[in-house]
Amino acid sequence: MDCNQDEWALKYKDNLIYWHQDNAYPLFWSSVQKVLGSNTDKTFFFPMCGKTVEMKQLHDKGYTVIGM
Repeated sequence: MDCNQDEWALKYKDNLIYWHQDNAYPLFWSSVQKVLGSNTDKTFFFPMCGKTVEMKQLHDKGYTVIGM
């Protein structure tokens, strides 16, 4: 779906930003566990992170997190 600037502004105004989730996607966590296991000696970088909840959840689990 293509939206122009006014349509995006209306979505934010009407709180139609359903891509902002309260919890990380389950696939995200299963991927982290498959790749890293319990090794928290890693750094995650989130470019253009916005309101991603995964950053805080990773930090709370002991990972180093950088977001821009």
